[in-house]
Amino acid sequence: MVCAIDAVCLRRYFFFFQAEDGIRDLVRSRGLGDVYKRQDQNSRRLQQLIEELINYQQAGFAASSIDPQPVALDVVCTQVLRTHRLVAAARAIRFERKLTPLLVEGDADKLRVVVDNLITNAIKFSPREGSIHVELTKREGLAVLDVVDQGAGVAAEERERVFEPFFRGTRARRGTVKGSGLGLAIAKEYVLAHRGKIEVVEEGSGGHFRVKLPLNWEKKD
Repeated sequence: MVCAIDAVCLRRYFFFFQAEDGIRDLVRSRGLGDVYKRQDQNSRRLQQLIEELINYQQAGFAASSIDPQPVALDVVCTQVLRTHRLVAAARAIRFERKLTPLLVEGDADKLRVVVDNLITNAIKFSPREGSIHVELTKREGLAVLDVVDQGAGVAAEERERVFEPFFRGTRARRGTVKGSGLGLAIAKEYVLAHRGKIEVVEEGSGGHFRVKLPLNWEKKD
């Protein structure tokens, strides 16, 4: 179900940010650098959460706003991997890619969000000096995207719930990985809007997410 975000709720958040501006000015004037740093970090996390909440709400209505156009999904994957190159390199994480050139019908921006959220998730849970395997193939008339990391994987009892909004699995709660729990939920909404499917693949020990998308949308009568 889509998380409703009304104007009153958003106004409360923005009022909070305005109040924080005054607090930060006071902290800076008194030279409390460490306090300011923690305050600023908390503010940034809250702002990111608000943005992701808005994105999730928009994702829930994506199906009605998609005007399907040809999208080179392999190019989208390449672009996303390029944007994450420095973040991955900072932890000596390498990308292993095998991308078959494929055209699918859909919204390029929304499909980019799907890929971006999957890669972001993989980087978060990958060990230092690990690898992330990204493969795009065509199977039975579908575009199939696999993103596999070398992290702890998803517990069997959590494989269905991992796409629920705000759900943070065992590996996230026990570790130092921070997140809103909305990235995979947003990815699922956009995949469904493209008449596709997203799932956790059970084989292997790491996290393995698979997206299946139709190459062409059936014409409506």
